[in-house]
Order: sequence, then C-alpha cells, then structure tokens
Amino acid sequence: MRILQLFKVYIFWSVIYFPIALFYYFHDNQGFLFDLCDYIRKFLFTGSNHFSTQFWYLLRLIYSLLLIYFLLRKKITVKVILAIGFVFYILGMFINYKIKMNDMTGIFGNILKYFVSIFSQAKLLKSFLFVCLGGFISRIEFKKYINKTIFFFGLFGFWGICIGPKLLINEFILPLEVIILFTFLLNFNIKNRKVYIILRSFSKIIFYTHMYFYFIYTLVSEKFTRLPPDGSMAFGIVLFLCMCVASLLLYLDKCTKNTKVNKLIVLFIK
Repeated sequence: MRILQLFKVYIFWSVIYFPIALFYYFHDNQGFLFDLCDYIRKFLFTGSNHFSTQFWYLLRLIYSLLLIYFLLRKKITVKVILAIGFVFYILGMFINYKIKMNDMTGIFGNILKYFVSIFSQAKLLKSFLFVCLGGFISRIEFKKYINKTIFFFGLFGFWGICIGPKLLINEFILPLEVIILFTFLLNFNIKNRKVYIILRSFSKIIFYTHMYFYFIYTLVSEKFTRLPPDGSMAFGIVLFLCMCVASLLLYLDKCTKNTKVNKLIVLFIK
C-alpha cells in the first residue's frame, strides 16, 4: 500500500534527522518536557523540524492520501473530491492571510490560535488540492489541450509567481499553473526510459539529504572557515555532496548482492 510505504520512508528519515533536532533541543534551554512535546507536535502535524523542513511534503502527502482513500471508500467521486480540495485550498488561503495580518480576534481568532499552535500554517489544507490534481490529471487526457502556446503562457505565469510580488491572485493562479506544467512534462513519455529512473533516483536522494549536508556545511562554515552560510557557494557544495552520495547509492544498488543493504538503499532511492 502506497500510504504505508510513504509512512515507512517518513519514519526512516525522521530517525536520520533526529540527531540534528536533538542537537538544537540540547542548546535551546527549554526543558526536556517542552522539547519532547514540540518534537511530537512537529512529527505528527507539521513534518518540519530543525533542518528537515522538506518533510512537510511527505507528511502532507500521507494525510492527503489517507483522506482520499477514506472518501473513495465512501463512494465519493473524483470530481467531488477535487471540489473538496478547492474548498480546502481557499480555506487555507484565508487562514494564512489571517496569520500574515496577525488578525486573531474573536471566536474564529481563538480557534485560529489553536490551529496555528498545532499546525503552524495551513499547508495541510492547501496541499490536499495538489494531491487531488495529480489524481485528476492521471485520469483525464489533457494532452490535446496543452499546446506550446498555452505552455509558454503557463511558464511565464509560473515565473511571475516565483519571483514577482506576493499577490493574493497568485494563489488562485497556482493550481492552473500546476495542471499546465505537469501535463506538459507528462507528454515527454520518458517514464520507461533508463534516464527517467536515474533522474528520479537522483532527485529523491537530493530531496532527502540536501538539508543534512547544509546543516554540516553551516557548522563547518561557522566554526572553522569564513565561507558564507548561504548563497551560491553553499548551494554548490551541498549539491556536489548530494550528487556524490546519489552516485554511490545507485552504484551500490546495482552492484551489491546483500539483500539487507539493498533494502536500506531502497529507502533512499525508491
């Protein structure tokens, strides 16, 4: 089951990143009970801890798939689930706007305070839509609708969202951009090619490990060198280390005959 597989991966990488969290908890002087509750809260509800912010994606994906599985068991149609996703997305936009404006007055404000104290932001609500869109795209043939002209405007719009001013309208445009860009990429039909497997494995390893290497880089740059804590130098060094690890793991996966080693490597690249 896909959900169980994702949960195992989430557990595995949470254990890998736990020493970093422990390092920062040891220095925060908040007390054992506070640190324990904070770690449990982040593990269950945010997925983001010290230098492991990327795992919010895994946790949201697990929760979203669980909800979709429950709705499908209740005979809810894909279109209705997609509509629920849009409702959650708009609600998440509203909550994030309230958080940004620090508007937490009244009954709703008190509810929002509890929500923020647990989930930090509304990513859980907003991410559900994009998981739904992925399922919708897999069922509907968009190829005939996405031509080069539409892709060009979609790419331009995505560029505007990324580097332009943070406007509210961008939040409404983003789901459409996701449909256009992902559908265009799916039309390359490289899934059964060797390069697809290699690129996908590399992307997963970089996703899982880059913040670990960045943590090491920040420690070294702070204590032993004059390297800047961020910027192109940090990016280049972290990327190089990630690529080295990815190459090594792919080589070991191909060459080793030890089943235990192969099972461990699967958690990195599969």
